[in-house]
Amino acid sequence: MQEKKTLNIVLTGVLAALIYIATYINIRLPISFTDGGLIHLGGAVLVIATFLLMPVEAGLAGAIGMGLFDLLSPYAVWAPFTFVIRLIQGIVVSKILLKGGISKTIFAMIAFTIIGMVGYYMAEAFIYGNWIAPMASMPGEFISDMVAVVIGFPIAKILIKNNICYKTLK
Repeated sequence: MQEKKTLNIVLTGVLAALIYIATYINIRLPISFTDGGLIHLGGAVLVIATFLLMPVEAGLAGAIGMGLFDLLSPYAVWAPFTFVIRLIQGIVVSKILLKGGISKTIFAMIAFTIIGMVGYYMAEAFIYGNWIAPMASMPGEFISDMVAVVIGFPIAKILIKNNICYKTLK
């Protein structure tokens, strides 16, 4: 039992660090006048974490990794919002994935996108005090989440197939 707990802590920390590093691999989309439209690989690693870790750990890996990125970058104002949004994304998506099956997996990836879009819409509306302007960021957020799913899902499946997954450890 202690070995499993230790492995869980280590995997959570490693994935949080990978999410942090992967967030630096980014492209700014020229489609928004506000802060939306940043595509980065941190989202893909978060998708992988939702498959590999239990819900709270997946949420913490995403929240710590991307929250730390925001905190140590010009996006520091976004850090508390990112922490909460990514925590919720990780927990909810990982919980859905625990139920298994292709329909639950598809639902989980849709939930990943919806939580990200709604969360960042509300955060941007709060930051700018405007409920209309954040709409300009939604195409960029959608693209970012889709890139995360398209890259993260197949990698997670390969890792699970090779039994590199906390959820499958007995």
